[in-house]
Amino acid sequence: MATELSWVVESRVMRIQYIDDVTMSELQAVMDQAADILLSDEESLEIHTIADMSKMKSLPSNLAQLGSMMSIFKHVRGVIVMVVPERNSLMRFLASYASKMTAKKARMLTAFSFEEAISLLQERDPQLQLTF
Repeated sequence: MATELSWVVESRVMRIQYIDDVTMSELQAVMDQAADILLSDEESLEIHTIADMSKMKSLPSNLAQLGSMMSIFKHVRGVIVMVVPERNSLMRFLASYASKMTAKKARMLTAFSFEEAISLLQERDPQLQLTF
């Protein structure tokens, strides 16, 4: 499978990894899984999300479909960090596009590595006590 959802910190920091060539059905499946978690309890603590695209080689190019899948981010209350390859202009564009799809209560950031994403989250939420 070209996508994987896991916890960096249980119930607080979710990591979605996109690996190699990601199909629309794989993308939809992981976004549905993330939606189930993010929308399960609106009164819970903020859940931060790291969307790690650093190992992704390709993804579907239909922006309308991608945009509709990213609508889940409108409901996120935490920080979203998009990890993109520094030299991949398409991935950087998609991160910018995704940031426009987020709600005002969520904050979208871009990082060039998983380690940088962890540092950004730690700066914004010191209670997480993330270590590497």
